[in-house]
Amino acid sequence: MRLLLPPSETKLSGGTGPALAIANLGFPELNPIRTLVAAQLVALANDVAECRRLLGLSPTQDGEIARNAGLLDSATLPAIERYTGVLYRELDWPTLPPGAKRRARSSLLVFSGLWGAVSPQDPIPYYKLKMSASLDGLGRLATWWRPRLDEALGPVLRGRTVWDLLPQEHAAAWTPAASSCRLTVA
Repeated sequence: MRLLLPPSETKLSGGTGPALAIANLGFPELNPIRTLVAAQLVALANDVAECRRLLGLSPTQDGEIARNAGLLDSATLPAIERYTGVLYRELDWPTLPPGAKRRARSSLLVFSGLWGAVSPQDPIPYYKLKMSASLDGLGRLATWWRPRLDEALGPVLRGRTVWDLLPQEHAAAWTPAASSCRLTVA
């Protein structure tokens, strides 16, 4: 069984892991695309007005832009610890027994506008980017990621029961039929 989760809008700042090494993320076939999206997000930070527009930020949230600018050099945390929204708070990762954590590591996948899909243990830095954002040359990220996620996740999801807990903007980033899975939408 696999559970597809969205990232959360809220994230824990900082980190205890080394700077991002995209090669350390799961689904290595996505790494060239991740590198491209990350580079565009970092470059976008040079245009504060456009960054505010694209990310839906107010001038009081310019710290988010500065964090995106430092994305490639920022400390990391496992994805399951980075995200702090309601779903992740209720999952309460720190209190799960070892067996539950082991099962979660092998069954959870988090869809992200920046990373495509990551596993709970993948070390990621703090970032701000929605799956519904449109980047120059790429267009809307959900549309950009769809064929790439279909190809990468197809073998992983094929024949499995998949619980899709994704909101619409993230669900648009993959085609369930491409993986021939048994889909349950929650």
